[in-house]
Amino acid sequence: MSFSPDNFEIVCCSSDRDRWLKERRGGITSSDAPCLLGEGYNHRGPAEVWASKVNVPDEPMEGELEPEHFFWGHELEPVAIEAYGSERYTGRPTHHDGLLLRSRRWPFLMCTMDGRTIPFTPGTGPHDVGYRWQESADAAPLEIKNVSSFAADSWANGAPRRHRIQLHAQMLVTGARVASIAALIGGNQLAWEDVPFDPALAARLLKRAERLWGHVQRNEMPLDNTVSGERVLRRVYPDHVPASEVALDHWAVEMDEQYVDANEQIAAANKAKQEAKTALLRGIGKHERAVLPNGVVWTAKTNRKGSRVMRRKEAS
Repeated sequence: MSFSPDNFEIVCCSSDRDRWLKERRGGITSSDAPCLLGEGYNHRGPAEVWASKVNVPDEPMEGELEPEHFFWGHELEPVAIEAYGSERYTGRPTHHDGLLLRSRRWPFLMCTMDGRTIPFTPGTGPHDVGYRWQESADAAPLEIKNVSSFAADSWANGAPRRHRIQLHAQMLVTGARVASIAALIGGNQLAWEDVPFDPALAARLLKRAERLWGHVQRNEMPLDNTVSGERVLRRVYPDHVPASEVALDHWAVEMDEQYVDANEQIAAANKAKQEAKTALLRGIGKHERAVLPNGVVWTAKTNRKGSRVMRRKEAS
């Protein structure tokens, strides 16, 4: 398997945003992929992916503009790609892409690559960017992320798992054996990594994607008893029928008991948590921080509103 135009068809370009958004509903995209393996942003799961492909009304949006972080992500994408390819970082040839691709082998799989590159070791790869390297079997997807400084820790050990899953969807569509990702962190730091193809991860992703696409074709909501599933059900059933009633089977009794037990456990845990927090604050007193015998550090700083805010830090 290698990167080849024979592995995919070009659907459209993301520069035509309205068409791009419409065409994305025709398959499971690389952005959808993490949601199928429990790594969706904001706990987005299979049910919400399903809802985005069928005629389930979208949640109300405040205003018509895209969120600020999405806007700046798009604006900074070409800048990050250029920096990634500079001698300061990889010295690799790069190409800004934006094409929506559909897999020929698995037509329900789609992806939009931010860019392409050739992951060679500096000093050993092609430097003549004039030849058609974009069609080379050595080409690889290049994903760009705009990461808040508050999320910098998530990159401490390389690209987070959700991004690796996204890259595997791109590799399945294009046939590439490796993909590269670069993250602009806090607007002033670029981190990058090459992610090799993992057959086991790809197989799990394919299985979940094929199963979900079956639900889309049957217009049948997948079983998803998570917060993601609840969000979709509120959209599927936005209003109630007055004076209506339904008789549920014995499974509902079990779920009712589980709900009551969970509430009791949460209440007990919250009480224990508050007791511990209050005791620690009493121990810290007027000091800014306290060091525990096990190396754990607690701080209790006064914020602008005049309240003490407590933070816990693991032993280093």
